[in-house]
Amino acid sequence: MRWITILVFVIFFSTAIAGCSVTTSAAPPDQVGETPTTSTTPSAQEIDRAFVRAMVPHHEAAIGMAQVEVQRGRRAEVKQLARQIVDEQQREVAELQQIAREDLKVTPPTTIPTGVQQGVLMGQPILMDFQQQIADLKTASDPDTLFLQMMIPHHAMAIVQADTQMMHGSNQRLKRISENIVASQSRQIGEMERLLQRH
Repeated sequence: MRWITILVFVIFFSTAIAGCSVTTSAAPPDQVGETPTTSTTPSAQEIDRAFVRAMVPHHEAAIGMAQVEVQRGRRAEVKQLARQIVDEQQREVAELQQIAREDLKVTPPTTIPTGVQQGVLMGQPILMDFQQQIADLKTASDPDTLFLQMMIPHHAMAIVQADTQMMHGSNQRLKRISENIVASQSRQIGEMERLLQRH
């Protein structure tokens, strides 16, 4: 399936990790005269905090796009999928915010970011401007198709972030949410692929 290729994303949590402290160590040079390299290794707790800081606004953006599809879409099956996304991700946002307050002692962003979220696909930089995507949906002549085309890579980014949290994070409540994100959004990507093909 095409979405598997999309999952080659390498997500940079640059905005989310900016407020985290990281452990740095100077690696010894391989040869005399070479400049030592510096490596950064976020702790499991820092990855948890970065995940929450990234996923809450990421979900809010998906909710915003899905709400526009519900309002403007014409195809009943696409609108129904958009409603599912709104319901599911609103619940997850509330749970993520609760975990952030109770377990991680951080306050995640509550609004859709005005900048871009960056990743890499097959070695090429990918920039997603969530505010612009919502604006484009509001004026699109075919909002159903555009919504599906936007939401597939959006879901793929969430899956990669959730997979990273499961592998390297420590908070068990976040791991459970991450598992749900991977399972649900993988299934939804498959459904969106089918809807695009039928259209």
